This record gives sequence, C-alpha cells and structure tokens, in this order.
Amino acid sequence: MNNSSAATKAHNQGVRCAQAGDYKLAILHLRDAVQVAGTDAVDIRTLKALWDTAVNSGDWKAGIAAGILAATRDPSDAAFIHKVVLSLARCPRAELISEEDHAAVLMPSALPSLSVVLVSVDDARYASVSVEYERAFSDWPHECIRIKGARSMYDGYARGYAQARGEIVIFSHDDIRFAVADFAARLARAMTESDMVGIAGTTRVSGPALLWSGHPYLFGTVTHKADGEPDYEFSIMSLKGPLIRHAQGLDGVFIAVRRALVERIGFDQERFTGFHFYDLDFSYRAHLAGARISIASDLALIHKSRGPIDSHWLEAQKVFAAKFAIPDRPPGKDRHWYAVRLPDGDAVSEMYAKLFAAWSLKLL
Repeated sequence: MNNSSAATKAHNQGVRCAQAGDYKLAILHLRDAVQVAGTDAVDIRTLKALWDTAVNSGDWKAGIAAGILAATRDPSDAAFIHKVVLSLARCPRAELISEEDHAAVLMPSALPSLSVVLVSVDDARYASVSVEYERAFSDWPHECIRIKGARSMYDGYARGYAQARGEIVIFSHDDIRFAVADFAARLARAMTESDMVGIAGTTRVSGPALLWSGHPYLFGTVTHKADGEPDYEFSIMSLKGPLIRHAQGLDGVFIAVRRALVERIGFDQERFTGFHFYDLDFSYRAHLAGARISIASDLALIHKSRGPIDSHWLEAQKVFAAKFAIPDRPPGKDRHWYAVRLPDGDAVSEMYAKLFAAWSLKLL
C-alpha cells in the first residue's frame, strides 16, 4: 500500500470513528493519516476533519494546529477559516500556553538608533500615544517627533523625517496602543532582514486600494476600538504568521522603515495632498525600488479609530491609479478580514498570546 492509499484508509477510519462518537480513536487515525502523507501533502480534508474532531472533543492543541495548517494551505475557504479563528477565541488560554511557552521575545543586544514621527493635531491624543511609546520602547533609546500642523500626511512625514536622526524611522498614527509588552522586541526582530515593516498589507498590488487583490494576498492583524464602540474588534487577514515577506503594500497606521530606503524613495507630497493613499504609495514605491517589505502579524496593535471612505479617499484613489497606470479591472471577490469581538484590552492581549502560541504548534 502506497502512502496515499494508507493515508486515505486512515482518514476514512478516523471519519467513521468520529461519526460513531469515538473521538479519541478518530483523532489517532486522522493524525496517522497526516503522519503517513506528511503535512505538506496530506489531503486538506483530513486536516479539516482533525480540526473539527479535536476541537469538539477538547483536544485543543491538535485541533488548533490542524486548523492553522489547513487555513494556510487553503486560504480560499473563508467559511472554514472563520470557524478556526472563532475556535482560537474560544480555546482556554491554559490549553495552548504554559509559562515556559509564554516567554517574551528578547530585545537584541545591539539596536539601531530609532526615531518615531507622529503627525498629531490633538494634544490629548498625542499625550496618550507618547505614553504608549515611552512604555513600549523603554529598552530601546529613541526620539519622538511631533508634527502638529501638517497639510497632509506626506507633508507631516517629510517634515518629521527632516528632523529625525534614527537609522530606523517609525511613521505612526497618534491613536494606537500596543497589546503586548514585548512589542519593541518583536519589531526589532521583524526589521532584522527587512527594509520596511507594517502590521497589515498585501503581497499583490493589482488595483487602486490596499485590499484590491483580496485573498490569498492579504496578511496581518489589527484590533479596532473607536470611541463609542462597546468592545474591541480583533481583525485578522490570514492565519499565516508571524512574518510575511515580499509584501507590496502596507497599511499606514504603523510603518517602520530604514533611513536608507526613505532617502531613496522620498515622499510624493505634490500628488498626495491629503490623508489617504500615502501609505500605499509609499510602500508600493518601496516595492518597485526592490525593498524588502514585510508584514509582521505579531505586532499586536490596537487602533482607536477607523478610516472613512469619503470623497477625499475617492479622489486620492484616482490619483494613485493614474500615477501607476493601474488597469481598469475589477477587484478580487474575497476582500474580507476575519473578526472576533472581545470585551476589553486584556482579552485582546490574550487573543494575541494564543495566536502566537498557535503558530508554534507542531501537528506531528
């Protein structure tokens, strides 16, 4: 019997056992199927059956591991991926994370100089985000530069960059929070072999919007909690992580970039005269210039507002399309993200911790 036939036999035995209510034996057979075929070649239906059986019988590690693997191998099955995200939210923290597993990412001994540029007209928001940065980067010497009266986001970034001295420059919104204590160490790790890093984006720019290409090109995470909203929305583009390379476009809520790259590509203040599409223009031009652009899904950022699609956004979209001669073709049909509503910031931090642990699970 070849591997394929043996894996199919084990799969069928597992399904029959699950239907008979013998979940423990079902999991053993399904894992045997994975073992025989290998994680890269096993039938995707085996992984999905293992997720369903294991999660519903309380074997969270086997279930989440199978679900993550199935989701990354079959990113087109949105209904299944949504269920995996919900199962990760339901999973008790202790089932995935031990004290040994939850060690913080360590800060490198040698750190490049760092500047943070914040375009902020609101004194209260700037005061709050300054506290966040001081706390998160307490072990990474840095400078914070505030631009208060920017005519556009690019204008603010250009003026801030002119004052910055860091080898790495962060361009950040002024209404963010960090949901993990080791944010700075995770950023340092992501920047090690990257020229530009963001929290969410796409590996394929094919139209005039960050989400235009849709799945399977969308990656990253962000949590939203705008003023007046009763809870937090944990949003995830893909269960793949923590670092996705070869990105072409990034969301502008947080972008870290090497000074040498900024010197090469600069800021297009003449075309982008408002507060939209500067981020896609900046990151896409970096891609076209051959930069190493990464999406770090483990930066665990909370954004305290949501960007509106208004007349200014639509005008900037036209500017972007004209600048890059974007063909007039329809967007991808799957341009969604997966969301879980969480009651408070502690629950957000816990969700990220479980996601990080899930990435490290081994199915075999």
